[in-house]
Amino acid sequence: MIPVAFKLMTKEIQYSDVVTRKIKRKSSITKNEDLIFILKACNQNQLKWRYVFDDSFFINWQYNSYSLKMKKHFIFALKNNRLIALSRENKLQWSFHRIDSLDWP
Repeated sequence: MIPVAFKLMTKEIQYSDVVTRKIKRKSSITKNEDLIFILKACNQNQLKWRYVFDDSFFINWQYNSYSLKMKKHFIFALKNNRLIALSRENKLQWSFHRIDSLDWP
């Protein structure tokens, strides 16, 4: 496993939190947009790769569908509160279960 790209996060937008009235910062680009930009750059640079190992911070259905379009596989740790379908039929019927509610062997 070799790291091939990284991006430092910049939070250039300042705003005031309505509840706490503290000044906070946020980025104009989401973390998922950054990740997809990096994956596109890897493809354009003709990097030969099949798998993406990443933090659970990035896992979501948009990234998943994008990586499948690219015919790439991703490996992430899953948080306990994530929902999964146990079969294709369950997915088509929108029958999802929380990971922490499953009885793993």
